[in-house]
Amino acid sequence: MHLEVDKIWREYMQTRNPMVRNQLALEYQGLVQYVARGFQYEGVSVLESNDLLSAGNVGLLEAIERFDPTRKIKFETFAILRIRGAILDTLRNIDWMPRSTRKNIKQVIRAISDLQVKLKREPTEPEIAEKLGISIRDYGKISSSMVSVRFVSLQDIVSLTGGGETSRNEFIEDTDNGYEEEIEDYNELKESIYEKIKSLPAKERLILILYYYEGLNLAEIAKVLNVTESRVCQLNSQALMRLKIVLRQEKVYG
Repeated sequence: MHLEVDKIWREYMQTRNPMVRNQLALEYQGLVQYVARGFQYEGVSVLESNDLLSAGNVGLLEAIERFDPTRKIKFETFAILRIRGAILDTLRNIDWMPRSTRKNIKQVIRAISDLQVKLKREPTEPEIAEKLGISIRDYGKISSSMVSVRFVSLQDIVSLTGGGETSRNEFIEDTDNGYEEEIEDYNELKESIYEKIKSLPAKERLILILYYYEGLNLAEIAKVLNVTESRVCQLNSQALMRLKIVLRQEKVYG
């Protein structure tokens, strides 16, 4: 830790003064901004940026209150889990998905899953459209509608079940029992996800790697692939759906 921050931590641990806690929160605002960015697609957001930051700050304050500096765990690692959890809670409390969109998503997921079993590989978009009994153009429209259906982020998909109703406490256990294992398990899940990405179609795999691991934005990825940003959004959403199906089938989560 930075010496000045370390000094603030010592004061807070001794006094539990809310003013000192708020000082720490200011020191770690960068973490909240970093996590919040991961919940936003370019130009598409269920929550406004300020709302995401507000929700993230709830998690940050909780992390500060629960953190034990004597344990050999970096605060940043612990706080990111709590910040993500707080934002997830806020997103799940919003009834933002139209019923028709939810129905379409379920149908697409079922079609992809059935085709994976039948073909023993990842199905193409024309194959998915044929399975649904619709034209590739209509499937494109469904994919476009799913751009606004945020599968949150690659890092957070491990905490979602089929219905997306997993509570934060199910994903992050009470820290009074120790959180070293939680962080280790979480990191193992992220590694599992990275391995599963390799099974996706090449273009979808590339998009996930460029967006979530290399930090490119959608406009930059569109230039790399020579497609439109909206097409990148479609492929990104579809890739996350495929990934969710693979993880559920292999019981990596959920």
